[in-house]
Amino acid sequence: MESILEPAETRYLWVYYIFQLVASAGHLFLALLTIFSRQIAGNGVMLNFYGIFSVTLFFDAILLYTGHIYHKTDSIPSSIRIINASIRWVDNAFMSLITQLHTVMSASEFYNLKAEKPNGQEYNFDTLKDKVVLVVNTASKCGFTPQYTGLEELHQKYKDRGLVVLGFPCNQFGGQEPGTDDDIDNFCKINHGVSFQLFKKSDVNGDKTNEVFKYLKDKKSQLGLTRIKWNFEKFLVDKQGNVVNRYSSMAKPSDIGNDMVKVLVTGASGLLGRAILDNFSNDGSIQVTGLAYSRSSDKLIKCDLNDEKAIEGVIREQQPDVLIHCAAERRPDVAQNDPAATEKLNVDVSGNLSRLMKNIGGSIIYISTDYVFDGTKPPYTTTDTPNPLNLYGKTKLAGEKAVTQNNDNSVILRVPVLYGRVENTKESAVTILIDAVKEGKAKKMEHYANRFPTNVDNVAIALNALTKNIQKVPQIVHYSSREAYTKYEMACTFAEILGLPSDHLIADTEEPTGDAAVSRPKDCQLSRDSFDKLNLNVDDNLSFKEFFIKFLN
Repeated sequence: MESILEPAETRYLWVYYIFQLVASAGHLFLALLTIFSRQIAGNGVMLNFYGIFSVTLFFDAILLYTGHIYHKTDSIPSSIRIINASIRWVDNAFMSLITQLHTVMSASEFYNLKAEKPNGQEYNFDTLKDKVVLVVNTASKCGFTPQYTGLEELHQKYKDRGLVVLGFPCNQFGGQEPGTDDDIDNFCKINHGVSFQLFKKSDVNGDKTNEVFKYLKDKKSQLGLTRIKWNFEKFLVDKQGNVVNRYSSMAKPSDIGNDMVKVLVTGASGLLGRAILDNFSNDGSIQVTGLAYSRSSDKLIKCDLNDEKAIEGVIREQQPDVLIHCAAERRPDVAQNDPAATEKLNVDVSGNLSRLMKNIGGSIIYISTDYVFDGTKPPYTTTDTPNPLNLYGKTKLAGEKAVTQNNDNSVILRVPVLYGRVENTKESAVTILIDAVKEGKAKKMEHYANRFPTNVDNVAIALNALTKNIQKVPQIVHYSSREAYTKYEMACTFAEILGLPSDHLIADTEEPTGDAAVSRPKDCQLSRDSFDKLNLNVDDNLSFKEFFIKFLN
């Protein structure tokens, strides 16, 4: 193919690719160094991870700048685009490897720790694998000493869910732990009923700091300072051995309990359900279990949601704090053709689940849709009056009402059309468009209705934050991406990423008509104000195009 770039532009374009290759090579070198430095240094000081990392980031900054200048035009040949996408994929793979290696080594260090029990026996931390661990420095004559009772309550409530509480008595703060190890043990048992593990009295600051607190302080400093400030500071370690949080002495054990949530997810084998399981499983403060029926597996509980006795038994056995209800008939055409089955799943089952969660004092998050609106006056806030156009939207709205009427501790999360790491392209109304691009046959593609396709990984991130803060979440929340696409625009984006022609796709700007079309709204953009005002600090900035560049390559 003859390049339509000027010679100077072509030359600078290749400079861009050279920088890209150098950055990728730098990341590979860093990954290898991360592996071998541990072997060379043993458990000693690791080679400067961030110093080398900053060098590769310098190259990344240059390539991103040059890419902005020379890669923003559509005149670059598709072959060059494919080369660039491939290089970026390799570069991202190296960065992922580096992050994983750093995390794995950090976790392995935690499980290598040891501590001395009051009787002189050694306690090996390798017994804590797959456990959530709360480590606390304690004292018997402190204003915070009543927290012993709260810690024991936390231990009793969550020990069967994998929580381990470890107490390290210390006399470094105001001399408030003067007794012997036997004195401390007797005091804690008699006054606070403590049954969790207490260790031999030791230092948590200074030259004689015990190795557990040396490690924890290094991994979770506060404003760059590692020093423990007073009795009853707390460190939370997840099931992978990562130090995920540090709490001050002021933090009550009950506050930490809010970070220890048991979650049950319906529709866990589906696109959104899988993303939720992936996200929550990697969060040490959440214990998550998934339900599925037609696509169940060894990792999921098989349960027919239409079987009221079966689902009641599961909920009573699991005792979840929060149930996230993803299962639904989401296909408007199928819903229209089988209204009875759709109403049973989308409405009756939802109401029943809400009632069952109320019976055990739990909360429910119901996943709803932007299709509860008619699409005539976007963007829609949570106070706007719904007016669904099709049966699917009507049953989802009825499901919302069934959920809120049966349980005051309920949250309705409305989302638009979803996409993500599908098992097959037909799993999402977004990815199914890829088939039309690849077929290369003339095909009309809707260019009438605006959609706001949203990544399920981003929804899972949002749900993680909502679950942990459910007590302050309003009853209805809207969550959506901010990028508008028609189906035609999505398909053309796929063609560009794949380096395929799109001229066989015909933009259809006419409003769909007829019963077969199943009325769909023109623009159901959801205002995110209700979510953003919660200030949950979620990182959900992955764009539509960025995701599919990685996914399709």
